[in-house]
Amino acid sequence: MQNTTVNILLITLVVMVFITLIVFFVSKILNDKSQEEETKRRSQFDVELEKFLQLHSKTLIKTFRQSVFQDKYGNLVFDRWDTELDYFIETVLKTRMQNFTEEFLSLRMLRDRITDVVAKKSQSTPLETINVDKISPQDFEIYCLEILESSGWKGHLTKKSGDQGIDIVAQYKELLFVFQCKLYSQPIGNKAVQEVLAGREFESADFGAVIANQDYTESAKILAKNTSILLLHYSDLAELGKNLENAGLV
Repeated sequence: MQNTTVNILLITLVVMVFITLIVFFVSKILNDKSQEEETKRRSQFDVELEKFLQLHSKTLIKTFRQSVFQDKYGNLVFDRWDTELDYFIETVLKTRMQNFTEEFLSLRMLRDRITDVVAKKSQSTPLETINVDKISPQDFEIYCLEILESSGWKGHLTKKSGDQGIDIVAQYKELLFVFQCKLYSQPIGNKAVQEVLAGREFESADFGAVIANQDYTESAKILAKNTSILLLHYSDLAELGKNLENAGLV
């Protein structure tokens, strides 16, 4: 009787171990399959996301360059970019990628990822040659900043409130510049010079300059000379840093 009980216990133990092993291997197979499906879904998501980012690449890069700026402490401010990016995610990605779960389309995950991709594209995208007479004043500011940055400057567009008439703050080596951009159909007058002069003092900059697509009036040239404000054509920007070096200013 005792042997029978022992045998039953052994058989029961073997069966339990066998069942445990079966459950373990079945769970592992299901888990591996689930992970494989998850990897496949994530890969599909990556392909779809890249497609939409590529489709809207020019707009995203332009918006990024226009909305991200440095504050007076040198910190990058992404507030306006985040607002634009949330709009893009809600109106473009979420409406056209509805077959993916909220886990894939969470704002935080997408915001960080897209910002990283667009920032890298912005740095690697070559500067286009454009007809400035066919762009808006705001796009002209962006274009001028892009020329400076492609020539070794570090700068940012200012916020439009409290900027003292300054559109760009930029640094070349140790020199700090403030710029005002003027896209006009006629010569630029005294007012632009006066505003840059005020902006130079406000930012405690080393130099102030007006950037324009036109020539300047004689009175503006006289005022600029007397106040040490540079009057530039946008075509001067690519060589501005080198010219500063040649003049022994840096």
